[in-house]
Amino acid sequence: MYLVLEAQLEKLLKEIGKYEDFNLWKVARGVVEKKLQTVSTYFPHFSKHDKTHSEQIAIQIANLLGARRVEKLSASDIMMMLLAFYYHDIGMVLEYKEIREVCQEEIFQKFIYDHSNDDSDLGKSSRLIQQIDFDRNLTNDVISLDIYRATLHVIEDMNRAGHAQRSSEYILRDTLLKSLLGLRLRRTLAQICNMHQKNVSSILELDSIVNGLYGDFLHPRLIAAMLLLGDLLDLDSNRFDEVALRTTTPLPELSLIHKEKHEAIQSYLVRDGEIKLTFDANDVVDENKEIIVHGIKIYREMQEWCNWIKETCTFFSLHWEEIVSIQEFGNAPKISECILKLRGENRHSELLDLSYILPGKRMFELLQGKNIYRNKFVCIREIIQNAVDATILRLFMEEPAIQNNADKFREVLSNGDIDLKQYSVHGTIKQIKNNGKTFIEVTIRDYGAGVSNLDVKKIARIDNKSSLTRERTIRCMPIWFRPSGSFGLGLQSIFLLTSQFEMITRTMDEPPKRIVFYAPEHGNNGYIDVSRYRENWKQGTQVRFCIERKKLQAKDINCPDYHFRTDRYIHYLLVGIQRYYGNLQIQRPVDAFKREEYDYVPVSLEITMDDSSSTRLLRQCLALPLENLEVPAEVLDGFAAIEMFVPEIGCYIWCHIRLEAEQHSDEKKSVDDHLYRNEQQIRYMKYGQSIFFRNVYVTRDISSHAFDLRRMIPLSIDWRINLLSDDANCVLDISRNNIQESYMTVFREKLKTAICLIMKKGIDYLLKEKTPEIKDTILLFYEAAVQNKYYAEELERLYQDVLKNICIGGYFFYDTLKEKIFKFQELKKKKIYFFINVISADLLSDTSRKQLESEAIDSSSLDLYDAKPKNFWGKHILDHCPRQYFIGRRDDEFLLIAEAVPFEKYRPNESALEIKSEFLFRYMILSLLKKRSIGFHAIHGYEKLAVPVDGDFANLVSENQDLQEYVVNLPVEQFSQELLADIEKNGYVDKAELRYFERIRKSSDFIHGIDYVCEHNSTPKTVVIQLYENLLRRILGFLSDPNYKIENKRILNQANTDRKLFCYNDLKYSPYMSV
Repeated sequence: MYLVLEAQLEKLLKEIGKYEDFNLWKVARGVVEKKLQTVSTYFPHFSKHDKTHSEQIAIQIANLLGARRVEKLSASDIMMMLLAFYYHDIGMVLEYKEIREVCQEEIFQKFIYDHSNDDSDLGKSSRLIQQIDFDRNLTNDVISLDIYRATLHVIEDMNRAGHAQRSSEYILRDTLLKSLLGLRLRRTLAQICNMHQKNVSSILELDSIVNGLYGDFLHPRLIAAMLLLGDLLDLDSNRFDEVALRTTTPLPELSLIHKEKHEAIQSYLVRDGEIKLTFDANDVVDENKEIIVHGIKIYREMQEWCNWIKETCTFFSLHWEEIVSIQEFGNAPKISECILKLRGENRHSELLDLSYILPGKRMFELLQGKNIYRNKFVCIREIIQNAVDATILRLFMEEPAIQNNADKFREVLSNGDIDLKQYSVHGTIKQIKNNGKTFIEVTIRDYGAGVSNLDVKKIARIDNKSSLTRERTIRCMPIWFRPSGSFGLGLQSIFLLTSQFEMITRTMDEPPKRIVFYAPEHGNNGYIDVSRYRENWKQGTQVRFCIERKKLQAKDINCPDYHFRTDRYIHYLLVGIQRYYGNLQIQRPVDAFKREEYDYVPVSLEITMDDSSSTRLLRQCLALPLENLEVPAEVLDGFAAIEMFVPEIGCYIWCHIRLEAEQHSDEKKSVDDHLYRNEQQIRYMKYGQSIFFRNVYVTRDISSHAFDLRRMIPLSIDWRINLLSDDANCVLDISRNNIQESYMTVFREKLKTAICLIMKKGIDYLLKEKTPEIKDTILLFYEAAVQNKYYAEELERLYQDVLKNICIGGYFFYDTLKEKIFKFQELKKKKIYFFINVISADLLSDTSRKQLESEAIDSSSLDLYDAKPKNFWGKHILDHCPRQYFIGRRDDEFLLIAEAVPFEKYRPNESALEIKSEFLFRYMILSLLKKRSIGFHAIHGYEKLAVPVDGDFANLVSENQDLQEYVVNLPVEQFSQELLADIEKNGYVDKAELRYFERIRKSSDFIHGIDYVCEHNSTPKTVVIQLYENLLRRILGFLSDPNYKIENKRILNQANTDRKLFCYNDLKYSPYMSV
């Protein structure tokens, strides 16, 4: 082949009388050409690396430089260029002896091990070679040709990376080059050839200009630059030898992609410093028209190649003066036109550049490895949720009259102006057969807003901008009707079941398009294929994917391993999907609690079991009745069924309320029919205290410490709540199966508010209807009316005939343990006195005994009931609000007594408990100091310092959370160790106020405590400071009194003894009341 550079070299060497070197060059070229012919022996799947590759580099560089610049090159430059073009791939010439030695070395085994877990052709080959063990048989389906193919594949990939270094080593050994170049320039040639597998910036490590072979100058940087760019420019469509490929094993996917990349060149021009490319990638199909390589993979490979050329040209442009030391050599080469098409068009070219970036390093692998998504089919839930979000968004985008007007929206729904059935989401799950294989295909179709080009960028996390129209619309939507979240990790959960999925979508102002998402592989990001969809398509989105068996394990679908290896696994797969998402057939009673009956718009999901042609409904959700402004209550046989939408807190709640009688034998039933002692769980629960978030079941696990709602909501109320507001990231954990601990305080308040409104609605209904069907359950509504100060007298007057028959037991005299049973009328506004503990006189100092004698109230005439009777289980049927704790005296005993009022609930922010004993207060403070507690529960006199319990006071949150707790921060916590040390040593703190008052008052903890109180309640700061200073003086005052030193030591040490004065927790909790 005629080469311009070779002709110019011949001309120059003739002119200077060195024609023998040209002959020597032709000998060297002939030798290296023969060697390069053997490259395909061990690299049969690669593009041609024989003499044609070297010739093409020489041709493209001559075209790129142009005749004028070729003439400016010295003979040494051209000689070195040609040698570099021919010798740079000599390292790919492998000999059998060399290969055999490598295959016996540890590096070969390490390479196989490192790639054995890859889900690629190389990974498959590595796993196959790992099977080779002469002590055992290979699997039955492995034949010798498979081993041959796998070995070739591993040799190719293993030796490709280092071939430039091997070329360099070969050049340094070549005797023919030694006679042509000498030692110095042979080293330069070796360095130049080694550069072509390095970063382009490495060429600056070479000299810019050195003395040449013929009294001229040589430019190593320029030669290395031309080799690097020329290697990239051998792009034309004939790089692969079709005849040779038919004689070797099938091409691995990566080699096939490279082959198609070259064949997709439509137009190619390299001339006078400019490069122009036009390229069109198409899907590669087999003889059955099945796609074996998607066009997007070829497109992205070409895109990467073009970017490589662009980056190389950009580097040359920035450093051209450093690379070229030849005067008037012109500008650096540039790529002036690069047109990349996919399937004949470049309409979505900016989207085809996107990678599907996972949120956080190895996040998706972490989710799989940590089993965050315990249900691999969670993606079906996520797709449906996205479909519903898009649908409600479209609904508001098309109805401007309802924007910023929640009442108008509900009115429009109520009168039928918006028919939500037109916005239904529908899905199918069915079997399909392809090439003799059976798959399960999942399709979800919505008629929502669609996925815009901007949305695609957000999915790829390239551009966080959102459509202004969309953002404006979301802000105009009621908070309880807004989309639950944006595309993100949920969408990526589809890759738990498949390696790719398809979207067909259309927005209001963009034509339909097809988007295919490909899963991340080989440690890279996933990528996105966007193309025009040419068929008619209504606005909205369809998501479709096939479940791949390789993504599953037998345990994921409860399938025996024997069946999992056959198509029989399909049956277990369908049963698993039905178990997770079917809501029409309830297998167990507990499944009814999880049943997702509603969504914002109607949702249906059909399934075809096995290979049957019959399809049946698997899942059906009705539109949540948000339009119902007033859902009437239903009362029947003592059951009250009430539901309501609570827009102010963004939730929908359903309740069954029933006062269950105790279980008795038939003989006692008539006698005790209206007698109630402790709370009874509703026997036939419908809702099971279940929690939903935006219509999706979350949990009914209310057993954890921070989530214990059993005392906050009576067992007589069976409830289900659907949380419709707040961001999913704030409410749910990453699996979306549990409420976050940090959201628990908000959730408890919402639930408490919703239950309160439910009870008020029930009271309204009972006052309006006067139904005898309510029976004894009226007691629950009466108690709620008292606690909420809501028509209690009216309710009592209307239902007095029922209430008068109700008896309340469960009160036991503390001394005889005999039960006292009250009639309803007897308990109204009655004070109940509960005995808490006997204060042992022998544990008291003389000073404390005298103090108690002065504080004690004669209690001999009081009916005292045990606050914690041994044979009483659970919580009493009634709430009791404690008013005060005091010391009573009966005979020679001092008793700790609580005064309480039945039916009422303790609300410390309204009426705090009064401790009418300085002895009790001192004991409480010393106990808390010993425990290093943050504070004490709100008591009378310090209500204005109390703040609600939350995560900051986690050590004060009890297991009996039947109300919102309030605490007063102890202002001495920072100095408690010093104070305790003095008490343990002396029994008191000498001159406590003088030594500690100012120090504590100026401490960071004291100042922070004041600021925290001011942030969390409405007390003026001056009042807070005054109260805290008074509290501090009171504490330091009794700590400094030496009269209590013996007893102080005893209190601090009582944790180490069996005998105690009393337990602080006894003041707070009992079956009757909680503080």
